[in-house]
Amino acid sequence: MTIIYRSGLFNSTSNIYVTGLGKFDDNKTAYDIFSNSKFIYEYDNRTKLYEFPALMKLEKFCLHNNRSLVWYAHSKGASHFNDRDTGPWRRILNYFVLDKWRLCYNLLLSTNYTTCGALLTYDRFRKAGWNTYYGGNMWWAKCSHVNRLTRLEKIDQKDRYQAELYVTSEPAVGHFNCLFINPFMRVHFTSET
Repeated sequence: MTIIYRSGLFNSTSNIYVTGLGKFDDNKTAYDIFSNSKFIYEYDNRTKLYEFPALMKLEKFCLHNNRSLVWYAHSKGASHFNDRDTGPWRRILNYFVLDKWRLCYNLLLSTNYTTCGALLTYDRFRKAGWNTYYGGNMWWAKCSHVNRLTRLEKIDQKDRYQAELYVTSEPAVGHFNCLFINPFMRVHFTSET
């Protein structure tokens, strides 16, 4: 959360839709954290909904705001807090999507790219059209692009990985990759990054 305040993203964003999943006790504090009127916070105790409730809010917003840009972030790695590989991966995603957000923002406003994020991955084993995704699923997109995607209600939401494939599911459009590295490669960030 401190990243979006420090980077200026909070002040530059109209509304921030937040979905909390889990036990109610886990979400009580969230109501305090997201008490600012800019946050639209919703809670559901069904953890098997994965990222889909938040993505559906984003999809609905885009249907009514075709000329807008949206950013998508989540608590990547929260359930794997002690995993030594998750921290560096999370820092990469945060750095390009939340901290240096102006890169994606300006790129999408001034080019034909439709999405922007880090760790764009090409998976040759998935079926055509569903083989490109942002590893970690944090990104920026044009609403006009989101509006061309298959509606989330038609996607198998029992498969949590379908959420990661969603924004890049339209083949042969411009997906910008801020950084491509092996997400498990050790990357050290200084306090300035």
